[in-house]
Amino acid sequence: MPKFELFNKETALENALNLFWEKGYNGTSIRDLEKVMGLGKSSIYNSFGDKETLFFAALKHYMNFEQARISESIIGAGNALAAIRALFGCVMQPPQFQEKKLSGCLLVDSFTELAQTNPAVRQFADDAKTSTLQLLKVLVIKGQQQGDIPSEKNPAELALYLFSNMQGLKVTNILVKNPKELVPIVETILKSLTAI
Repeated sequence: MPKFELFNKETALENALNLFWEKGYNGTSIRDLEKVMGLGKSSIYNSFGDKETLFFAALKHYMNFEQARISESIIGAGNALAAIRALFGCVMQPPQFQEKKLSGCLLVDSFTELAQTNPAVRQFADDAKTSTLQLLKVLVIKGQQQGDIPSEKNPAELALYLFSNMQGLKVTNILVKNPKELVPIVETILKSLTAI
């Protein structure tokens, strides 16, 4: 007889994501997950696997959402510099699943908590970093071609510079009450990018 799932799998996954984001991986128990997902332990295991498998499913869901949000933000940008500014805008306004106010970045939080002890988390974060650096390098090169970024500057170095600043802003965003406080920082970063 076929097995039917009598719950919304995406909603359950987002509830788990929110909990991991709020409490961290180590601070989240199976009992906590049962409560927020509205599922029994056996249903969680049958639908998502063990806690670590569920955690990685939540991370992948988060990254897919982030990538779609980033793509949407840069598609309408008039030039490369505007696209880079839009990327920083995404950093300052992290996604809010189910309108719950969660600050910071789930991936940065997870990397900080687990990268030293979990090689799979480190690899996940490394893959995300590589993808982001490739996008930033493409935008820098485009900005150089458009004459907004000095052509003598090294695109790979500038991409890493931008990436490092983005990570710092993700952490700083946890500490500020209003993301608009970070706008002058972004403008300073962009000015340094375009300075000769």
